[in-house]
Amino acid sequence: MLLATLLCCVHFQIVRSLEILAPQVDPDEFQGVISRLPNWVADEFPDIQIGSAKSLRKGSVRISIDSDGDKILAAESAVDALYGINYYLRTFCASQIAWDGSSFSGGCDRVREHEVALDSPPIRFFGNPVTYSYSFAWWKWEQWQPFIDWLALNGFNMVLTPLGQDYLWKEVWLDLGVPEADLRSWLVGPPFQSWQWMGNLQSHGGPVSDHILKQQLELNLKIVTRLSALGIVPVMPMFDGIVPAAILKSFPNATLRQNRPWNKFNGTYSLSPSDPLFQKIGRMFLEKQKKYYGNVIQNVYSADPFIENFPDLKAMSKAKKTPHRTHPDAVFAQTAKAIYEGCRSVDPKCVWVVQGWAFQDAGWTSRHVKEFLTAVPKGRMLVLDTFGDEAPLYPAFNNFWGQPFVWCLLHNFGGSVQMHGNLKRIGKFWEQALASAPNLVGGGLVMEAINQNYVLYQYAIDAFWGEERAELSTWLMSFARSRYSVSRLAVPAVHKLWTLLSDTFYSEPPSTKPHFDVFIYKRPKLGQRIKYWFDTRLFPRIINSFAALNQSLGTNEMFRKDYADILREALQYTLGNKLILRINEAFAIGDEPSLRESCTEVDQAFMLLDETANVQLEPLIRQARSWGSTKEESDLLEHNMRLMLTLWGPEGQIVDYARREYGGMISGYYRARWSFFCDSLLDAKYHFDQDKFEEELFQFVELPFTQPASTDRP
Repeated sequence: MLLATLLCCVHFQIVRSLEILAPQVDPDEFQGVISRLPNWVADEFPDIQIGSAKSLRKGSVRISIDSDGDKILAAESAVDALYGINYYLRTFCASQIAWDGSSFSGGCDRVREHEVALDSPPIRFFGNPVTYSYSFAWWKWEQWQPFIDWLALNGFNMVLTPLGQDYLWKEVWLDLGVPEADLRSWLVGPPFQSWQWMGNLQSHGGPVSDHILKQQLELNLKIVTRLSALGIVPVMPMFDGIVPAAILKSFPNATLRQNRPWNKFNGTYSLSPSDPLFQKIGRMFLEKQKKYYGNVIQNVYSADPFIENFPDLKAMSKAKKTPHRTHPDAVFAQTAKAIYEGCRSVDPKCVWVVQGWAFQDAGWTSRHVKEFLTAVPKGRMLVLDTFGDEAPLYPAFNNFWGQPFVWCLLHNFGGSVQMHGNLKRIGKFWEQALASAPNLVGGGLVMEAINQNYVLYQYAIDAFWGEERAELSTWLMSFARSRYSVSRLAVPAVHKLWTLLSDTFYSEPPSTKPHFDVFIYKRPKLGQRIKYWFDTRLFPRIINSFAALNQSLGTNEMFRKDYADILREALQYTLGNKLILRINEAFAIGDEPSLRESCTEVDQAFMLLDETANVQLEPLIRQARSWGSTKEESDLLEHNMRLMLTLWGPEGQIVDYARREYGGMISGYYRARWSFFCDSLLDAKYHFDQDKFEEELFQFVELPFTQPASTDRP
């Protein structure tokens, strides 16, 4: 406890040099979050007292309960208070609010003469640019409003808000004389925008209409306005140096650098940070953004000039000398300084949020990172240690040379819903950062996609609010009870179940060790197996535990989803390690009847697997199409969505990275690939050409799936 007390004091000192302005809370919006919960929740908290600090401070919640059971909730901020309510609901009311559903018991335990004390570092951050592609690309306000409620109820006070910037950027480029036709071919489709924001991608998935860009901007204004009204700081975009090559048509003397190709896509272009045009563009964008959003934005901005985009230093050293050419030895410091100065010229209190993911690239040396980070005054840059749950960078880079940083949980890549993760490692790595890094100012969630493995993220959120609540066994008991809203008599059974899940699926080894891969959702080939890190003989025990609870909990939404998840895992294992294994064996010995029989069994298993899916593809397609203003545009949007989930690019640039276990996709895509594989094996007799198979699979199965499924949709 002494250590925790000392760390609190350090955080107060650090945050003074990191002044982040707090939005003014709208009491009606605060009450609105509570009003969207069951009515009895408001009755539980009649007396809520909230501080009025003008900048972010250490999180604090106190719930005092007297001998009559009456409560007083006092909190530092509005979201602190909402987190306190949420914590109380989970701990004493067997109720849980997740991002994909909720479970409410209808009342709370009788608690008397008790005090709840919750504390956290000043910043609780949420957001990854690619989440806006893998999860949020097609969302509208009806999806965003409950999600913002979830953010507030989990105490997040800083949220990345990059949506809608493309409309403003188009205005900037037009003002600078870039032809409209060039911009139409340069801007990317909605699900790919994240990678254009980070400088990886151009001219893919378009054209995108002004109708869509304006919808996105208007939606983000709603998002930012609601966040600000709840006291949550929106992190707004700013110029990172990426420009369309067509800028040379109006500024022929501009100094550009072509970046390395990203995942087989053509390299984008960066403007030299020493070119005066850099500052001009930065100011133009921020002024337009400020004019549109007004006072609902604060002083926090994001830019990532080097995400998976390490500069080609050798090519830079050989480049033609021009007045504004950047020397490779100075590119990191000059880029950082140019971005920051451009921001400061419009907002003197500018704080720049940067993803530490860039530094995972092997090209970054300690010298490079130091030059980049120290080019900005200490306290004016906030570093996200993006992969804190697996490979935190603060130890390797001298605690980021004193720049304040946020430890982050990444965990998910691309959006697959496979059950995996490591609860203990999350707690361990968070506690290590808290104990050893005096410039740690918060915790964050930066998953690439939501709606998967919720237990990991709730555990991290609660760990941010105090190490006592991060003790795993006790925490799991509370989590399990609240997830299914069970009575105290049923707690031992659900606690035992979740302890078993923690010891199996959620005890995954680090990614540096052999990693499991559910290959059935990837391109078929011979000789594959699914290798879990735990004893798979425990599958029947886990399934039997769910089955035993199904009679009493089968109507609970969260239980049904979890049960479906574990059934999917078991079916996958049977499909991959038994049925498909028989295909391998039959082909190896030339047993055609057995091969045909095994292929039929695999086909049937995929249909059964499709029935376990918690999410269906068809409603998501309709959601994507709804953004279009014409049938042709809706067709293009559906194509974009299908492309991302399968091939990612028209030539299969990142095949299966964003694979999803959706109903309709399992039966219509993954099953079709394995059926084509079986046909190819039967035709091949004894010699199977994998390369030829993949070429034909791409042509006859994969590429056709990326096209709109029918012509009668609106």
